[in-house]
Amino acid sequence: MTIFFQLLFLQFFQAIAFFTRVPVPAWVFKKDVSLNASIWCLPVVGVVVGGVVYMAMGLALMASLPSGLVVLLGLGVGVVLTGGLHEDGLADFCDGLGVSGRERALEVMHDSAVGSFGVLALVFGFAWRAIALYELTRLGVGPLGALLMHVGARGMLAPFMRLPLARSSGLAVDVRSEVSGDDEVRVPSWWGIACSLGLTLLILLWFLSPFQTALILGLGGAAGFGICLIALKRLGGLTGDVYGTIEQVLEMVIVGVLVVLLT
Repeated sequence: MTIFFQLLFLQFFQAIAFFTRVPVPAWVFKKDVSLNASIWCLPVVGVVVGGVVYMAMGLALMASLPSGLVVLLGLGVGVVLTGGLHEDGLADFCDGLGVSGRERALEVMHDSAVGSFGVLALVFGFAWRAIALYELTRLGVGPLGALLMHVGARGMLAPFMRLPLARSSGLAVDVRSEVSGDDEVRVPSWWGIACSLGLTLLILLWFLSPFQTALILGLGGAAGFGICLIALKRLGGLTGDVYGTIEQVLEMVIVGVLVVLLT
């Protein structure tokens, strides 16, 4: 039993190290554990990121900062904690949609430069979340909305990671390979996906009604599936940028649904 819990903690730290910029113990990187097996931790990573954002926004509200500044602080803290990992994926994917041909799209997405489509996508996504969180903050639930946004978007990402990959290298391959770097791409287990979705469901139900939770999961799943269909058609599979895009779209769906339900 002790070894089992040690493995769970190790998988958790692996997920934190990969998906955030939060420091983790050095011994984590010396263990031969599959990052692919850490998929169940995605909503827990959301709890860590969303929890820090929750506290930052709460402290800002206690300091009587205007709602707009509270929201900007929360979004900024989230970006700092993740290093803009998912925002970068959204920008790259949208840039790839702006060109024709699969190979050209993958080349543009791999390029570190951000084009006009990527900038517009970032502005739209940031504005959407900022306005939604502003409305939720005015209703007194802004920090909670941010927490649920981070938890739900990451937890709901897990099932999409079973879909085919567009190329044999990149972030998506890193997620689905062994940490030791053996380049063996694995499909996330249904057990890990079920745990990720189950934890997400429990957290959402803790704060929301069954109807509100079902609506978020239903609309979020449909939105994520739509992004996957576009990626499969245009790229022949998913990439790390597609994962990031799905996460960002899910964040927008979650806060958008919360605004509609609570206003």
